[in-house]
Amino acid sequence: MGRVLLVLLVLGSGCRAVFGLDDPLPGDPAGPIDAAPDSPIDAPPLCSTIGLTCAGSSVAFACGQTCWVGCTDVVSHTTADTRCGNWGGKLAPFVAMSDQDCFRQHIQPTGDSWTGLVQMAAATMPADLWSWNGNGLTPPFFNWATNQPNDGDGTENGTEQCAQILDGTDKWQDVPCGSASQFPFACSTHIDD
Repeated sequence: MGRVLLVLLVLGSGCRAVFGLDDPLPGDPAGPIDAAPDSPIDAPPLCSTIGLTCAGSSVAFACGQTCWVGCTDVVSHTTADTRCGNWGGKLAPFVAMSDQDCFRQHIQPTGDSWTGLVQMAAATMPADLWSWNGNGLTPPFFNWATNQPNDGDGTENGTEQCAQILDGTDKWQDVPCGSASQFPFACSTHIDD
């Protein structure tokens, strides 16, 4: 036992690097960092707004293995979608109610916002062919407001092919995708281990 302890004391700084004890403490980015990469348990998954184009305020938050970022800029659906893609993610896909809950608790607690829900051009009814970011897959759930989607007048005519989440009710509503409709937005991406 004494020899093992002696070996560890001699290796001192090597052990600190192996166990990540030589990394900076949270809140001390200027602290010393070792030259070797540490194991994945050494640091939490990275979730950052770095790379997100946002002239307004922005926020980042990880829910499980998903990184969510939000931007208060009021922009068109196309601009929001482009900014999410440039950041490396997708425009707010709520594939589970927990995604929407995370969005409202940590990214944008109030206000209307874009979602990534879009309708394919081949739709013949207002409720047909909606998917997250045009992936063509039917979402596992919908959270439409009463009488939504309605494409403006209840007849599918290609007027409202994008969706927003509504303030207060957190229900969804179809709206025009063009520049006439402008809202803040959020993006998400899976955090690799």
